[in-house]
Amino acid sequence: MLEAAADVIGERQDRLRQGGRQHGVTLANATTNPSAFLSGETTRYNRITMQPVSHLVLVAFLLAACGSGPAAPRWSSATDPTVVRPGEDTQETAPDTAETGPDTGDTGDAPDDVYADCTVTLTYDYQLDGTPDEIIVTTFDSEGHRVILAYDIDGSGTLDDVYAFTWEDGLQVASTRDLPYDGVVDETWRWIWAAGLCVEEDHDGDADGNVDTRTTWSYAKDGREAGAEVDHGPDGVADEVWTWVWFEDPQGTLETLLEDTDADGDTDVIETWRTDPDGRLVLYTYDIDGDGVCNYTETSSYDAAGRREWRDIDYDADGTPEMRYLFEYDRYGRVSAWDLDWGVDGVAEGRAVHVWDCAWET
Repeated sequence: MLEAAADVIGERQDRLRQGGRQHGVTLANATTNPSAFLSGETTRYNRITMQPVSHLVLVAFLLAACGSGPAAPRWSSATDPTVVRPGEDTQETAPDTAETGPDTGDTGDAPDDVYADCTVTLTYDYQLDGTPDEIIVTTFDSEGHRVILAYDIDGSGTLDDVYAFTWEDGLQVASTRDLPYDGVVDETWRWIWAAGLCVEEDHDGDADGNVDTRTTWSYAKDGREAGAEVDHGPDGVADEVWTWVWFEDPQGTLETLLEDTDADGDTDVIETWRTDPDGRLVLYTYDIDGDGVCNYTETSSYDAAGRREWRDIDYDADGTPEMRYLFEYDRYGRVSAWDLDWGVDGVAEGRAVHVWDCAWET
């Protein structure tokens, strides 16, 4: 079971670092929410475009089937008349997703952004045998933007996979990947922004200077994602079409992602994110075949200070979690460690420790 847990964690990390998306933000601005990344937030692929309003029926069915509860519709990309298309000018800007942790009392001389000028080393010990199984080193610049993400995938002390990120005016505009790590770029990404919204991502999978996949986004009037098209080639024809549908009720917001992975007009995969009124993720569901029945769920609980206490993973969505993450924090509200309880029996089988090194911290 420990090996299975390690495999799952590794797969989740791959989704994030291989051009994946993070809840609520694209990869291009995911690093403005470092605490979510460092606590292993659920990742997703943020690639959508608009589909018929009949999908609302499917979403309503999914709410009941996956335990998200009833919700009153707010708007959907299929019906809202003020969707912003890529390339169109708009005065709307995306919401600020920066998160520097809750107020935890005395923080000394900490800056406003407690990730600024910091390097954090995350060491995984999946067997609790004192031997590192994986090491991840993340470096943040003076503005708190992640600029280097380096992986030692077997804990040997040698880097295997390194990402570098370029920022302009607070927006991530480019990224490179070096795998295997030898000083030669093997993969690149470029993002185009309009009025604070990412409208295009160009991915060069072999760093030969030619775009292999182009993703274009559209947005609703409040800056939330409405849709996107994924064009492999690219040849101007969408190969994947994805749609967001949003609901709001007194319990918070439900974000549903309808994924048509072959652009044939049928929904193939459904993902949902339920956030509470404070914007904290409390439930994630995954429907692998788009039939309205969940195949995988995650639930999270938070303490009085707004910090995530634990996250439960239910791999078969039967209502009984198979894995639990228990989080610890430092006095700045940053994740300092988490335990992995496989079987949710109160006994930790693995642990990850974050060691922070910041220029301002004494």
